[in-house]
Amino acid sequence: MNNNGKTLPVELFLQIVESSDLDSVLNLCQTNKLFNKYCKNNRDYISKYFLNKYRVDWQDEGNLIYIDTDQSKISELIKTKDYYKLLQLYKRFYKLEEIKVEGKGITSIPILPNLQRLHCQRNKLTSLPEYPKLLELYCGRNYLTSLPSYPNLELLYCSRNRLTSLLEYPKLIKLLCDDNRISSLPLLPNLEELFCEMNHLTSLQDYPNLQTLHCQSNRLANLPRYPNLELLYCSRNILTSLPEHPKLQHLFCDDNRITSLPQYPNLITLHCRRNRINNLLEYPNLRELYCQDNRLTSLPQYPKLKVLYCNGNTITSLPDYPNLKTVRCNNQSL
Repeated sequence: MNNNGKTLPVELFLQIVESSDLDSVLNLCQTNKLFNKYCKNNRDYISKYFLNKYRVDWQDEGNLIYIDTDQSKISELIKTKDYYKLLQLYKRFYKLEEIKVEGKGITSIPILPNLQRLHCQRNKLTSLPEYPKLLELYCGRNYLTSLPSYPNLELLYCSRNRLTSLLEYPKLIKLLCDDNRISSLPLLPNLEELFCEMNHLTSLQDYPNLQTLHCQSNRLANLPRYPNLELLYCSRNILTSLPEHPKLQHLFCDDNRITSLPQYPNLITLHCRRNRINNLLEYPNLRELYCQDNRLTSLPQYPKLKVLYCNGNTITSLPDYPNLKTVRCNNQSL
């Protein structure tokens, strides 16, 4: 653009503005005197355009841009429609890569193109816009019914909302979506940690990299085999059996309909209370066993066992557990 020119066609000026992001327009204003003059003359138009472009709901008094702004000033800005001042409020957040606004009563958040981490738990949000660079999203305890696509998302904490489903997030590593209304989960090829308790799930996908799974209080009748799973909480479902998980170390499967458990060579902790188990296998590394209220008549030798709770069975004798420190076997004929 020629700084020595006397005029700039309005159509060209508008075309430049509408094909640029906010940073580009601000840079042009600083480096080109003629463009800067047009910007000043069309300040309201440019401000309103970018407020719309970045979906700034400036009429919502609970919008993010009004944080730390006096209520009287907010009312005046909305009443007078001072687009330039509204844009200045938005610019405070525009370049931020991380925002933490937990428990602030926020009802809407605009598009923030540079945002990588957003902490917005315990607010009154019903929706969120797309953030193309977002890596981590903490949006638990809101009123969200759906979430948009975040192609680079690695961590998602969306517990205690009103979600019924989730989109596929191909880079997601950790997902916390407990206490929603989700009936099924998508394929998440890189998922390592999943917390999905207290939903309406009837099945789960194969997650080859999964290491931690909390899926209690759902409607699961079976689980896939997870070759890398180390920790499993699956209590309060309708499971009748469990598959082999070769790396499993900690298993909590209380309050199901399980009749037997497979071999888990690395198992350290086993909680299997209130099932229908009539026999347990030997687990050479087991240190903690809670097996109350089953149909057991005997227990195997567990050389490393330290804690044993076996009430509510018909066990008549116990093996010698040389490392046992705590035992509760009341109501047994021992």
